[in-house]
Amino acid sequence: IYSEIERERNTLSAIADQTDNPVLVLDDEFNLALLNNAAKSLFGLPDISLLGHPIKKMIKQANFLEFITRDEIPGNQAEGELPLENGQRYRITMTLIEGGNRTILLRSA
Repeated sequence: IYSEIERERNTLSAIADQTDNPVLVLDDEFNLALLNNAAKSLFGLPDISLLGHPIKKMIKQANFLEFITRDEIPGNQAEGELPLENGQRYRITMTLIEGGNRTILLRSA
């Protein structure tokens, strides 16, 4: 079972890396479950595996963390526009998925 899960995770990572948009997936404890290269670049994260690490230790941008860790998410999806520390504005979409996980997609505004 572990090898099947790992194969699926690798497939999802490869798909996520095909987009120029930053994509993150968090587990129910706000640990990184998936992070594409665009997200690593946007947040200045090292090019090493960060899976399983708490998002709050990896990313320090308060407005982003506040948005993605909020409890109330009507209809299981939240959208907004956030300015980030790099001076750019991003449209952010967060969707709750089974098991309390969250997918986060950022697009240039």
